[in-house]
Amino acid sequence: MEKVRAAQASAGKQNWWEVDVEGLGEEELSVFVRALEMLRADIQGRLDAMASARLALPWKEKQMLW
Repeated sequence: MEKVRAAQASAGKQNWWEVDVEGLGEEELSVFVRALEMLRADIQGRLDAMASARLALPWKEKQMLW
């Protein structure tokens, strides 16, 4: 991941996932892919939590109105 961070800094990118993957070697690319998968799983978990919270809101609002 260090080479990815170095490429990020040299390209002036704000986020590590914006790095040009063409400049990465095979080893760095596999690390990069795994990091993207972990990021995706984290984001999906947060989206699922937000969706669950939103699904609960209308039910609570209906209870309050009765």
